[in-house]
Amino acid sequence: MGIRKMLIVLDCDRTIWNHHDATILKPPFTRISTEEIVDSRGERIRLNNGILRFLRYLKIKGHKIAIASWNEPSNVLRLIDMFNLRDYFDMIVVEPHPDKALMLRKILNELNMKSSNVVFIDDNPEMHRRVKKEFPDVLNMIYGEDIRDFNDALRKLVRLLGKPLRAYVALPIVHAESLEFNKRYVSMVERCGVDVVSKWVAGEIGEEKVYTPSDVFKRDISALEKSDILIADVSKPSHGVGMEIMYAYMRGKKIIATYKRGSRISSMIRGMPNITLIAYDALDELEEKLWKNIYKAFSR
Repeated sequence: MGIRKMLIVLDCDRTIWNHHDATILKPPFTRISTEEIVDSRGERIRLNNGILRFLRYLKIKGHKIAIASWNEPSNVLRLIDMFNLRDYFDMIVVEPHPDKALMLRKILNELNMKSSNVVFIDDNPEMHRRVKKEFPDVLNMIYGEDIRDFNDALRKLVRLLGKPLRAYVALPIVHAESLEFNKRYVSMVERCGVDVVSKWVAGEIGEEKVYTPSDVFKRDISALEKSDILIADVSKPSHGVGMEIMYAYMRGKKIIATYKRGSRISSMIRGMPNITLIAYDALDELEEKLWKNIYKAFSR
């Protein structure tokens, strides 16, 4: 039996982001990083841990996502746009009253979903009480109590929502400097809503010494076989990465190859059928491109 399609309804204040009341914030807002915004008085609004990974995971799996927020709409909608979150949501309801049950009814009617297929995540126990009274079959999760953050939410909901895609990340392991890049690259791929099955590429430089070459080969091929997609950076030449790409191609895996703009890329890779090539200047820029290509490859 397949995974049933669910509707995940999220609160904003102290749920999607850490601030307790978006209505009291004073525009204009300034985005100081991909996950943090400051208002005109210096109040900081930061996305809560794991939210991007969680939203992207839900989109890849084909679930519906909505917002039900007790706020004046203007600040909330502005923050959603400045955090580049709007496209993740199938419906956004922001109203200046605490009747989350009423908001949920609007969402259910608009998206043609049943309450038995709803997961409601909010930090306020009173909101859960109101929703449960109206919709007793909704699955309620109190943010900060039932779940610590959205990585915890994914772990606890994985049986209901489905396992994340498995990505084999192929990167050269040459010297200590490359490991810092590899760690950032693996973290970026995970934020795209997938599980990385080859985390050793971001491990300690001495880690490979505990394996024989035969062990390394068997480990890598086994992980490749279990993966849904191979994501490789080909900015620098690597025999190992090239072999992994060819193996994935021969096994019919989806392949995304990234490279720093200006790098010399093998004609063999550039000419490979059905490979997706993504150029970038910096990893922060690459993340959004990578996520969109993963979603395009697997969206249903």
